[in-house]
Amino acid sequence: MNEHHIHDLFRQYFDHTLTKDQLNTLIQAMDKLSEEDFLLLMEEVQPEDTAVALDLYAFKEKLIFQRVKVALEEDRKVRPIGRRITRKVVIALATAAAAVSLIFYFFPFTLDKKELQSDQLVVNDVILPQNIGIIVSSSGGKKEEIHSDKSRTYHDLGLEVRVDENNEVVFRSKPVPGREQEEITFSNPKGATAKLVLSDSSIVYLNSNSTIRYPSTFAAQKRHVHIQGEAYFSVKHDKSRPFTVAGGGQQIQVLGTEFNVNCYTPNYMITSLITGKVQIDYQDQHAALRPGEQALYDVAKNNFTVQKSNNSEVLAWKNGRFSFAEDNIHQVLDKLNDWYQIDGSDVRYQSNDRFSGSIKRTEKLSDVLRQLEKISSYKFKIENRRVIVMK
Repeated sequence: MNEHHIHDLFRQYFDHTLTKDQLNTLIQAMDKLSEEDFLLLMEEVQPEDTAVALDLYAFKEKLIFQRVKVALEEDRKVRPIGRRITRKVVIALATAAAAVSLIFYFFPFTLDKKELQSDQLVVNDVILPQNIGIIVSSSGGKKEEIHSDKSRTYHDLGLEVRVDENNEVVFRSKPVPGREQEEITFSNPKGATAKLVLSDSSIVYLNSNSTIRYPSTFAAQKRHVHIQGEAYFSVKHDKSRPFTVAGGGQQIQVLGTEFNVNCYTPNYMITSLITGKVQIDYQDQHAALRPGEQALYDVAKNNFTVQKSNNSEVLAWKNGRFSFAEDNIHQVLDKLNDWYQIDGSDVRYQSNDRFSGSIKRTEKLSDVLRQLEKISSYKFKIENRRVIVMK
């Protein structure tokens, strides 16, 4: 089946005109796509008002295919396929995944306009500010809030801001004349991601609510940076100058490679290797990773666990999505808090519901909470920038 045909089937899916035979054909086609091609396809075919993305791994498992297919076909007898999936479909997914507790997978659906008009979820919504400023400072005492709405060079901070041919904002480190070894602190606020090119042409993608410290120009013998939060590194190969990343107390040593580091929480640090090789050190503990592996360091247990990495899940944030992997309500709220300016939460009800899959990051917190309500037993309210969780 060619790409054009798959596009047509997905458009029929969202238009509520997909037949049973076409559904079977679509599922079989999804099984043959690579993860990268699948994610690109979903970006192309999803309607603008569809806030929830298909979970790739729900589609890629054979057993889940069959159970979901049957449940969707039965569901279609009573409602159009493009509407919200029923609890029966959710249960089919959870059973196929052999989960201990109920796991909810995100599937695309369109919102009912009447539902939106009668929504009682929002008292005071949390909305991302426009043109969020990035705070950049130097060890020499210079500090400025930088906005990416226009190209500019900040000579005292050794930073150039440019908009490339793809309309992507790129921050590039530039030597500070006479202060080449001066340390620069680049702080990305909540609700934004940033692309930073270091002096050796290594690229760092910084997640929301994250900070990186780096020298204006790397020394002749070594390259060293420090991060807080989460970042994806694409390191320029230079055998004579090893590249090290410090974060959460751990030290990551690389030559030229691509990897993701997550040290948002003080209790767990996760390093996921995409290509190349890295050595991770934390006090007296060590771990070496191969591509497709990740190391989770548990501070309380003082040990590393090396396991297979789900790259689609790890890199979801780079593609503008939240990703959940059997997360409970507290873990979900933690991830939302790293994107939105939330002043805490009040969990008045807690169930065994767990969430798996991905959902698009949005400007409004209420949009995300509304989707979580539709596939779980939870109800939410936003009040004074706090999330209240209810039954």
